[in-house]
Amino acid sequence: MSMGKQKIATNPVLDKLRSGEPAVGAWLSLASPVAAEAMAHIGWDWLTVDTEHSPVGFETMVNCFRAAQLGGAVPMARVPWNDIVWIQRTLDAGALGLVVPMVNTREDAQHVVDNMKYAVRGQRSFGGSRVASYIDGDYRFWADENIAVMVMIETVEAVENAEAILSVEGVDGCFIGPNDLALSMGLTFKDMGGEAHEAAMARVLQACRNTGKAAGKHCYNGAEVTQRIQQGFQYLALSSDAGLLLKGARENSPLSTAAAHPHPPRRARREVCTRRFQSFRTSKNFNDPRRHTKHHEEEKRGTRISGLAGQQSEKLSACSFCLRVSSCAFVDHYFSGFSLLIHEGTRSTTKEKRSTRISGFAGQQSGKAICLFFSGFVFLRVAPWIKSSLSDLHQEWTRRRAQACALFPVFVEVVGR
Repeated sequence: MSMGKQKIATNPVLDKLRSGEPAVGAWLSLASPVAAEAMAHIGWDWLTVDTEHSPVGFETMVNCFRAAQLGGAVPMARVPWNDIVWIQRTLDAGALGLVVPMVNTREDAQHVVDNMKYAVRGQRSFGGSRVASYIDGDYRFWADENIAVMVMIETVEAVENAEAILSVEGVDGCFIGPNDLALSMGLTFKDMGGEAHEAAMARVLQACRNTGKAAGKHCYNGAEVTQRIQQGFQYLALSSDAGLLLKGARENSPLSTAAAHPHPPRRARREVCTRRFQSFRTSKNFNDPRRHTKHHEEEKRGTRISGLAGQQSEKLSACSFCLRVSSCAFVDHYFSGFSLLIHEGTRSTTKEKRSTRISGFAGQQSGKAICLFFSGFVFLRVAPWIKSSLSDLHQEWTRRRAQACALFPVFVEVVGR
């Protein structure tokens, strides 16, 4: 039955719960009627506006009821507290069921029922309801039979009193709050789903079976919904509009940690470069000069050329890698020392402190300055030799590569990389 297109004869959620079928829905916590309307078209049995843990206002809640009803879902709400004003006003606003938090005793449950039922069964005041015009029949009598009364069991005390709570006439079922239950048990969120946590929920489920009431729970994914239905739970919430939005954004967004930091630190780049170089040297393909030979009649000649080219390539790569690491190390040390000198030299604002600190710092840094000078001197002396060696290797490599090009095109394509 579509909630938005014809008169409502009975509450579809209670019809399912009373017949032993599961009723699956979701929370509305974005405070958005547009989101509620989009969620309603998914096919949920019910949608509950969360007024306890969301910033939704009263008028926005009413518009969410309209959107859910128009899309075919039963509009419900979780009130902030077991409070007579919130319960009665929310029912008059058009909720066809309420989830009431922190019901810990039989007296708490009786208070919920009293404020949701008209006299003589309760003390709800009659002043009309927004949803009355959509009801097939007299709303006063229809409400007492068809508005869902769901109490939340989310503390150790409530678990111990579960059977007494559920035995109250007028309570249709319970909804386990796994987060608050874990906190009440002294557990962390990492312990949720553990043996103690599951045992407490199983105790509530058994109380529901003993009293003939529906057991409900908040679930975090579809697999858990299926699992809980198999266990005997009926009133199940699958996340919320906000939770589903975040999950979809995380799974489909192109952004990642790598995108947020496109340039890794220099040390990390060096380590990656070193690992790649070592992996290249020890690879099977690098040590097998015959891997690209196509012509059997030129096999020996091709092996000699490719082997020589491989040796030259190894030397060239090694020299290039050493030059890169040495230059980076020298530049890093030079500029780190230079920046530290400037920083220390500008710390003091008074002339006396400034002169004292600079002279003291100069004495402390004398050893570092000598080391930096020596490193720079060695680098400048070795650099021309490295450059000359690389030039000779490059010329030899170019000549050998030209010879191999005519014989082994595939070799040139792969080794050239």
